Amino acid sequence: AVTWSGASQTDVTERVRWGTSNAAVALVSDAGLVSAVEPGGATITALLDGETTTVEVSVRDDTTADEAVAT
Repeated sequence: AVTWSGASQTDVTERVRWGTSNAAVALVSDAGLVSAVEPGGATITALLDGETTTVEVSVRDDTTADEAVAT
């Protein structure tokens, strides 16, 4: 959801376009869910109305599900 300056919110999930710089390392669904594929690094990109934001992700081969934390 997007929070506007007047504190109202709009669900923009269906309008966001997602991408990954390295599908061999991390995939991203149409809903923005990131899935690890193999160890390495990737940049996840979200595009909405001409605005882009990115996040760097690292996939380690020694991480268990209990240790995985998004920052």
